[in-house]
Amino acid sequence: MTQYGIVPLSVVPVRKEPSHRAEMVSQLLFGDTFTILDRINEWYKVKRWWDHYEGWITDSSFVPLPEKQFNALAEEPVIIIDRMVLAHTDDPADGIRRLPEGVRLPFWDEEKNACTVGDLVFMLPDIHLEAGKSKDRLALTDYALNFTGVPYLWGGLTSCGFDCSGFVQTIFRINGYRLLRDASQQGMTGKDVPFTEEAQPGDLAFFGDEEDKITHVGLVLPDHKIIHASGRVRIDRLDHQGIFDEKKGTYSHKLLLIKDPFHE
Repeated sequence: MTQYGIVPLSVVPVRKEPSHRAEMVSQLLFGDTFTILDRINEWYKVKRWWDHYEGWITDSSFVPLPEKQFNALAEEPVIIIDRMVLAHTDDPADGIRRLPEGVRLPFWDEEKNACTVGDLVFMLPDIHLEAGKSKDRLALTDYALNFTGVPYLWGGLTSCGFDCSGFVQTIFRINGYRLLRDASQQGMTGKDVPFTEEAQPGDLAFFGDEEDKITHVGLVLPDHKIIHASGRVRIDRLDHQGIFDEKKGTYSHKLLLIKDPFHE
């Protein structure tokens, strides 16, 4: 029988293998739901509902979720926060969560300003949220600028640390759009933009190695700029060759393609 889970913690590392020493390939955020695929001792292989990404987490990272509730969350409006907030319960031993941008609030109760994870009800005082609605391109790129300077973290999905595709996915998630997790996966969606000059704010630019394998992604900004996570979230110049680092006077990434993620 298929089993499901939900994350009651702020952020959970997702490992490539069932070991704390294994590479962190992504993260699960508070309120994320998933399907359980396998188990080895205290390690569970899971598939995230949001983007179908797979990896290993520990049994202390989640609580079981009945199939009925899993399906209910799949159908209800997705409520996602766009700023870091505090949530608390009445349990003094397990009472506070510092929730980063991009977190989903499951079973949101607007009257009580509360959400529910397992047996815990989390209160978010003095916050008003609405169901996620798609925003226009400039709203998306303007919001992305808030994260300049955030450090690079392989597998990261939050403002405590992003990798390149995690940054792009989180910005789109907060603004009402779903993208897959890895840059190579994101490069397979949307409509091709044949020339750099035709790129619009909010398009995705993909970069790669000499074998033309996608290894990096960034978000196109107005005025031939790009915002991307490389060392940190930063803004650089974009042209038909790639990303140009004006301080170093060199190209840091080779352009492979540009995609319009809003149209197929």
